[in-house]
Parts: sequence; structure tokens; C-alpha cells
Amino acid sequence: VRARRVILATGAIERPLVFRDNDRPGVMLSSAVRGYAVRYGVLTGDRPLIVTGNDDGYRTALALADRHARVAGIVDLRNEPEGPLVRAARDRGIDVFAGHTVAGAHGGRRVEAAEIAVMTRDGSGITGGTRTIECDAIAMAGGFNPTVHLFSQSRGKLRWDEERAVFLPGTSHEAEVSVGGCAGTESVAQAIRDGIKAAVEQVRALGHTVR
Repeated sequence: VRARRVILATGAIERPLVFRDNDRPGVMLSSAVRGYAVRYGVLTGDRPLIVTGNDDGYRTALALADRHARVAGIVDLRNEPEGPLVRAARDRGIDVFAGHTVAGAHGGRRVEAAEIAVMTRDGSGITGGTRTIECDAIAMAGGFNPTVHLFSQSRGKLRWDEERAVFLPGTSHEAEVSVGGCAGTESVAQAIRDGIKAAVEQVRALGHTVR
């Protein structure tokens, strides 16, 4: 099949976080933990711990709390997290460990506890001692990488976004446009608007009328 015009809407992939024993059963991506809870009504743990470097981890914590999970806390890599989601979590009585990271997971057949530590101000490592928090699941929210594989395979040139620390579609080689998460859009509403706009433009480029 040879398409005259192509719209890529391949989304984004959540990044895991690296810590000791992060392959232990019960350590999952935050979006997966939230998906199980919201879509299927399944809690991956009764006392989950969230470790995040962005606001999306708070969405997971609040979604789990809404479904009666006893959230063990939110470990936030950022030194001074602020915003409505952060306030909402604190208002729900969820402990927020700002400027911390998970140093390791403990347990046998599944997670039984997490070891957390204070990070250096520049985020390059940990400082001081550690503390142990009992939990039965760890949800990791390390941010999202745009899924640019198809764009690259079509010989498109990527560009580096320093602020978000991700590669984004740059110069297209084919008659192609990338929209939504794969183009760096973080809002679902904006992704939908961008998709509609791109569809209209591509249809018109093919010589058709859009009513």
C-alpha cells in the first residue's frame, strides 16, 4: 500500500525509573497501574507507593485513592512540586516525599517495601541515609517518550527538545505529519484538536472538499 498522505498518531511510551530490584513483581509503570484501576477496576496493590518526576504520577495516586487503595505515599524526584494535582494529593492526606527517590525495592515473590532516599539538589545522586516504607506495589512515572519510530523509519529527521529532554519529529522526508503524543503534545484535548486539524489539511491536500 502506498499512501499519498500519512498522519502518524503513534502516541508516547512511559519511561521506567532505575533503582535496585526494579524488576521485582509489583513494580509497574504508573500508567499501567492506573489503567488497571480505571479501566478494569483492578488494584495492583492495597498499599501502593508512587515514584514520579512529573505530575502524571499524582493522577495515578488520586485514581487509586478514589478506589479505596491506601496510598503509601508519593516519592517525587522534584525538589518543590506544586500545582493543583499536588495540592489535591496533599488534601487527600497522601504523604508527599519531595526531593526523594526510590533506592530499592524489598520483598520475595512480590514487593513488600521500598527504600527511599533524599536526592541531591541537582538530582545527580542521593545524599544521607535511607528510610523504608511498607508497600505492596510501586508505580513508576518517569515521564513520556514520543513514539517516533515510524517517523524515523520514513527517513524523517528528529530534533532534540532540551526543556522536555525528548526527541521530537523534525523534518519530514515523506508527505507526512505527526500529531498528538508522538509530536510532544501532552494534553488529550489538544491531541484531538491537532488530529482533526491535520486530517482536514491532508484531505484538502488530496483535492477533496471538507464539509
